[in-house]
Amino acid sequence: MIWQVTLDIFSGRPNPTWQLAGAAAEDLARRLRAAPAVTPAAPRPVAPPDLGYRGFVLRPEAAGEAEHETRVYGGLIAGPQGEQLDSGRQLERWLLATAGDRLDRPVFEHVLHSLDGRV
Repeated sequence: MIWQVTLDIFSGRPNPTWQLAGAAAEDLARRLRAAPAVTPAAPRPVAPPDLGYRGFVLRPEAAGEAEHETRVYGGLIAGPQGEQLDSGRQLERWLLATAGDRLDRPVFEHVLHSLDGRV
């Protein structure tokens, strides 16, 4: 399977998008399967803001439909698998690392600072 990853950050211009295939796609699928489900006792993660960094949108390329997309933001993984916890925002950090040279340095640092709570 190939995954399309979109960094949801811009308004008025296209968001950066890249693909994960092979071992990286398998690693993503494993991470999604391993994430624990949100329970009523779990604290509710924050919703993405209207502007700025709003998380990552994942789409399995074979599906291509909106109902198959998964959003990862603020400690929450929300998609067709239900709601799951992203403890310590580790999946967000991993997805950011997969971008490689597809992000310019200021965008990368903005997202990294957002993940660290410095923005």
